[in-house]
Amino acid sequence: LDPIPTTGSITVKVVDANTGTAISGASITGGKCGTTSRAGTVSFADMPFGTYSFTASKSGYLSNSASATISLSAQSTTVTIELTPVGAITVYVRDKATNALISGASITGSGTGTTSSSGTVSFTNLQVGIYSYSASKSGYIRGSGSASDSTAGDSLSVTLYLTPTGSITVYVRDKATNALISGASITGSGSGTTNSSGSVSFGSLQIGTYSYTASKTGYISGSGSASVTKAGDSLSVTMYLTP
Repeated sequence: LDPIPTTGSITVKVVDANTGTAISGASITGGKCGTTSRAGTVSFADMPFGTYSFTASKSGYLSNSASATISLSAQSTTVTIELTPVGAITVYVRDKATNALISGASITGSGTGTTSSSGTVSFTNLQVGIYSYSASKSGYIRGSGSASDSTAGDSLSVTLYLTPTGSITVYVRDKATNALISGASITGSGSGTTNSSGSVSFGSLQIGTYSYTASKTGYISGSGSASVTKAGDSLSVTMYLTP
């Protein structure tokens, strides 16, 4: 009589989870070790009957596992392992006026983080799709951008530009006494009325020169200007009204 078989064979097939395309060069570990061929397969023979678990991995994909059982009634089998393709996106944040990289910017959206000293933050293991990000930092107007991860191993970048802003406080004084004047009307690059401390503030001002005129009944109008030159500028300009 022929001896009863006690071993069998298992073929491991590795495919792209999105496209079904065979993946060559994938490393197989677990019940046996090997590397998939151009056809995306690797076969193991003379394996004692039983259940075996295999893990497939390859750069640009998330690892995945599956198991297969061989027995007297099923001496040969194939197990398919699907790998999900992933990529990476590096977000750069720059000053729109100077193009300088900005550290310490907060990133939100498809991922959260803070830019490093080199003005970047990276996100990895991103599945195929569109990823949108927004960057913000005090002294700047928020900026946004997106990138599309489309294939395994994509290494992408997106640059977000932040517009620098500053603030200007306008003070109005009596030219004769130097006393601060409340209730003065401000016009020009911004409009408002001085408060009880004789001032009015204007924020979120982009880089540029801002001119103002102050007027009040009983006074000759006065003018002045100030220039925002960089992010976070906190400036002041004093206008004197002649009584």
